[in-house]
Amino acid sequence: MQNSQSELQPDPWQLYLPYDNKYQLKGCCFKTRPNWRDMKDRTIITNIQDRDLPDNTIKTCKYTFWTFLPLNLIEQFSKMANIYFLIIGYLETIALISITDGQPIIWFPLFIVIAISAVKDFFEDHKRQVSDIDENNRIALVLTNYGLIEKKWSQILVGDIIRVEQGEYFPADVIVIKTSEKGNCFIETKNLDGETNLKIKKQHKSLQFTRNLNDHNLYKEQILIHYDKPNPYLYKFNGTITMPPDHNLSDGDQSRDSIINYDAEHRKVYQLDEVNFILRGCSLRNTHWIYGLVVYTGFDTKIMLNSTKARPKSSTLESQMNFFIILVFFIQLVICLFSAQYSVFWQLNNFMDIPYLELDENDLQTNIVFRTMERWGTWLLIYTNFVPISLLVTLEMVKYLQGMMIEIDKECMTQNQKTEVQTSNLNEELGNVNYMFTDKTGTITKNLMEFKTISIFGKSYGMINNRSQILNNQELKNMPEVTNVDFKDKQLFNDLQQNDEHSRRIIEYFMHLTLCHTILVEYEQGKIKYNASSPDELALLMGAKFCGFEYVGLDDGMMIVKYKDQLIKYKLLQVLEFTSARKRMSVIVQDQNDKIILLCKGADSMIINLLDKQNIQNLELLQITEQHLEQYAEKGLRTLLLAQKELSQQQYDEWITKYLKAGLQTINRDELLLSLQDQIEKNLNLIGGTGIEDKLQDDVGITMQKILNSGIKIWVLTGDKLETAINISYACNLLNDSQQKIVISADDQFEAQFKINQGLDQMKSQFLNRTTALIISGDSLIHLDEKYHIKFIELAKQCHTVIACRVSPKQKQELVQLVKDNIYNIVTMAVGDGANDVNMITAANIGIGIKGVEGNQAARAADYSIGEFKILQQLLLYHGRECYRRNQVLVGYNFYKNLLIVLPHFWFSFYNGFSPLNLYDPWLYQFYNMFYTSLPIMIYAILDQQYTPKFLLQNPQLYQTTNKVNLLTFFFWFCSGAIQSAIVIYSVFPSMEQTSIDKEGRILFLSSVGMAVFCYAIIIVNLKIFVFSYMNSIGSVLFIFASIFLYLLTYLFLSKVSNKLDISHTFIHLFSNAQFYFILSGIIVLTIFFDLALARWSIFSEQELFEIQKIRDIQEPPPQSMMPPDRFENLFQEEDAYDDTSALLPIKPVKNRKYTGYAFAQQEKKLDEALRNAEN
Repeated sequence: MQNSQSELQPDPWQLYLPYDNKYQLKGCCFKTRPNWRDMKDRTIITNIQDRDLPDNTIKTCKYTFWTFLPLNLIEQFSKMANIYFLIIGYLETIALISITDGQPIIWFPLFIVIAISAVKDFFEDHKRQVSDIDENNRIALVLTNYGLIEKKWSQILVGDIIRVEQGEYFPADVIVIKTSEKGNCFIETKNLDGETNLKIKKQHKSLQFTRNLNDHNLYKEQILIHYDKPNPYLYKFNGTITMPPDHNLSDGDQSRDSIINYDAEHRKVYQLDEVNFILRGCSLRNTHWIYGLVVYTGFDTKIMLNSTKARPKSSTLESQMNFFIILVFFIQLVICLFSAQYSVFWQLNNFMDIPYLELDENDLQTNIVFRTMERWGTWLLIYTNFVPISLLVTLEMVKYLQGMMIEIDKECMTQNQKTEVQTSNLNEELGNVNYMFTDKTGTITKNLMEFKTISIFGKSYGMINNRSQILNNQELKNMPEVTNVDFKDKQLFNDLQQNDEHSRRIIEYFMHLTLCHTILVEYEQGKIKYNASSPDELALLMGAKFCGFEYVGLDDGMMIVKYKDQLIKYKLLQVLEFTSARKRMSVIVQDQNDKIILLCKGADSMIINLLDKQNIQNLELLQITEQHLEQYAEKGLRTLLLAQKELSQQQYDEWITKYLKAGLQTINRDELLLSLQDQIEKNLNLIGGTGIEDKLQDDVGITMQKILNSGIKIWVLTGDKLETAINISYACNLLNDSQQKIVISADDQFEAQFKINQGLDQMKSQFLNRTTALIISGDSLIHLDEKYHIKFIELAKQCHTVIACRVSPKQKQELVQLVKDNIYNIVTMAVGDGANDVNMITAANIGIGIKGVEGNQAARAADYSIGEFKILQQLLLYHGRECYRRNQVLVGYNFYKNLLIVLPHFWFSFYNGFSPLNLYDPWLYQFYNMFYTSLPIMIYAILDQQYTPKFLLQNPQLYQTTNKVNLLTFFFWFCSGAIQSAIVIYSVFPSMEQTSIDKEGRILFLSSVGMAVFCYAIIIVNLKIFVFSYMNSIGSVLFIFASIFLYLLTYLFLSKVSNKLDISHTFIHLFSNAQFYFILSGIIVLTIFFDLALARWSIFSEQELFEIQKIRDIQEPPPQSMMPPDRFENLFQEEDAYDDTSALLPIKPVKNRKYTGYAFAQQEKKLDEALRNAEN
């Protein structure tokens, strides 16, 4: 093992060299990395490279120059259709059964199909390869014995120290060694999660000595780093720094968040965590430069470990198509067996009448099985095109082009963003959706929070009933310029000026808002700009600023607040981060009088359990504040509670010692830290609450109503409280007064089961044939076992709308999976905008990601990414419906056109005793699918339009009127092909039997009949597109006749130039015969005109039914439109109206609600939780 140890001293780190971090690659021919769980934790020394670990090269492409051919061929022949035609080509080389003189002619169209797919794969992969090369060849500054030198990113190794300048991207995962800003630096994670807000990273305090070191001295420093094995958790990093003995930093120099321990050699060991760690792909902002120690490179970096391949998805139509292919193949085998047996037995029965065949009767009788199998093989080759060879590649190309049409559609674009199709093979699935699951915040709302109402020590502000209480325009002009605030209550400012006990409490309240957050401050042109990881936090801080309390920033550990032109400083001691499990965050600060205060904010359901229950004033204040929060929730606002407590120095010292020691543990570290956080956050004193408004996105109500009218059932899955979700649902037309509503909110298993049973009974009696909405809490879902999961689905199936409140990201995924597993033959679609929606999006049949405030994590994981919720109208009701309609016709048409060209052999065989005979020239036969009949149907599938987009959006009920693909529609196409093939052969054979002798006396009967049938089939198949097309442009008409002309041109060429082919000179003979044109006109009348009349009758019937439905809608108006969010007199029912029927949503506001929800939600660590949930 070779390491760069030129300047290594025998002491103190000789024990750790050579490194033992290497892992073994798995596999034989194609080496793969082991799973990260099978790796081991690492130990490295600064400036000593570990060359046994992979370098920093990354590779996202699937192929290389040498592996493209073998790997792509393996991929191509993983498709059953390609294997089928490969075998058929081999059978064509067997002289005993070959109909192509031993030539594998089918391999030519197979080669074309594979080549088209391979070219598509090559160009897609080439884009990734170019991107990889650009990434690997970027230049970074690496610290060496000769100072900083430029190296390619791909040459960076673990143990290197690199320098990153402002605006540059980090080439690897690094630990902060030193920075230009007193150990702090700011990074942007837009490349990772789409968030543009800055995040702060810090140099560990034990490394402060490096600030005064030049590059040469820094290179000489050798510090031992022990840290986690590579893992995909973006926001988790654990490690330790062990300092050499000559670094005698005093404990007093260490911050309280740097635990000191000692190893066996009595060397000081310090704890590292995620605040000291920067990911590859982040960019440096507002910091001139940073030096970082490389700890993970290449495929071991966290961003690469997170770039796993998405689960492949296929549409329902594709699954049905594969079933039809298998069905057709079995029908082919049966017909081949029938034809072979008929042929053998016919020859036995008519042996004396066919002496010219020179058959051996004994051989026929004794080897009847062998002869049957021989004929079966020949018939199999004749009927090869039962399975359409071009169907897969045609459908694939059509979907790709349909995806391009969606992307360039102006109606699918917002001001700054266009719709991106990332999985085009699901285009038609958009027209087949049965259930839509949607997040609320950021999906149907803008995730643009506005500071609206507050409750301060029992007094509510913002719920203005008197016009005189509203700030006028002049007063608003004198207020600080802020965003995210819609607060105009003059009473607050009057109370703040009273200089009494309540005014002091108001100051205390706003100090809490100004200090309890994780917002970073940067200055642009002398003005403060807040970078918040949560829009809720930004709204609260802006609200505090609007009321006169401005957060200035964090300077050397001091949080600075400006109030009445005075700067008030608080020392930041600890930040207890928000997680979706904790549903709260806390900070511990020390004021200028050395008083230590814990400030906590979060979900009211969590904060209530942490309050000091022995304090009577606390309980009285809680009762009043809960009433205020219910009022806020009835307005559709998101709510949270604020609480605090004072800590003595002894309490804090004892707790921080335990907390920092727990941070050093390698086993159960997170559990220990959470336990200690819960311990310090007890016995809090309530100070108030907040109400924040989350604005609805544009046209959400209209979009929801149209989706419901289209027959799609909508499930809203949100972390908000029940009341907030209900009010938002009214605002966006999901709920209305005419609906019956079932509410399931249970605190235990028995209550949850009782309410499920009660709801089922109500559906069978009171709510029968009435629209119903189901509202259920996440806690209730937790209490349901597998049996009651089935009952819950039975109840939910009967409801038009389901609203699940206070559900976690894992529960969102579980609900989608529950519906998929228990409701047969449905298509689910999930819509979300944040990292917490990724699991739900990937679990659904179709994932829609909205590029929103919460970043692009959901958009990247989705099959389709859109800019706004309203785009779903165009995407589903127009593109989805039309893609499904056109693609199901394309699939049926491909089977039809192949049956039309193949089955004439079967019908003709009744004339020749089923002797296996090919009617067509083998080369023209193989060109049939590839050149003569492929382009017109592609043009149809891309451009045809039954109704205009505007009409479809105005009449969403048409979404469900499209004929669905099933066995019946398949047999319609099958029978159509079979019948029309019989019409063709029985029109041609009797008519041309006496007219197939040319002027020179040559008999051209078989060749003429075969090519006449072939020509008629091509004409019928191409003209058939006119039958089911709703619009015909000049281009589509040209392609139809160009395909026919191409056939005639190749037929003429082969007939003229070759004397060896059976079709030699048949072209002139055929097309100079007037009877040929007479038969053609008769066939067109019997096939195309009949189909056209039938198609037009179907269109007329559909339009007639649609008009009838419109008349019914006029006679029976739809349910009452949305109720204003502030009118809820009839929403609830008196508690005594039903005895033990709390599952029904009451008509009057519920008093004494057992719980409420929350609004506060930071994005930090969401992806880690999503990954853990996925593992569980």
